[in-house]
Amino acid sequence: MNKALEEKLSRYYKEILSSIPCERKKKAAFMSELRAQIEEFTESSPDTDIEEIISVFGSPEEIAEGFIKELAGDEIKRKLSVKRILVFFISAVLLIWAVFAVVSLIDVHSDSHGYFTEEILHIQNIWGGGVL
Repeated sequence: MNKALEEKLSRYYKEILSSIPCERKKKAAFMSELRAQIEEFTESSPDTDIEEIISVFGSPEEIAEGFIKELAGDEIKRKLSVKRILVFFISAVLLIWAVFAVVSLIDVHSDSHGYFTEEILHIQNIWGGGVL
């Protein structure tokens, strides 16, 4: 790859980096993959220029838009996953509450409609000899 193309690619990469709003780790991973693809492309076509690279890979804005859409899709998937966990947790709490309510109602019902025995004790009065 010639020096002029390297300088143009350097500017191209900087424009892409400045257009991507995310954490550095994700940017680095994305840019590493993009650089590898562009290097592979330039090795297979040694006389390529920056215009051809832009026509194949897209302008910095187009690349950033594609990355953002992909990132938004991943973010939506993550949020849906969190939403599923939250729905599961709330459902579990409601189920436990319903079981507790049913058990409590059964307990109250059996207490009010059950039976009990009453025992009357006869105590003898030791002083008077009679039954109390």
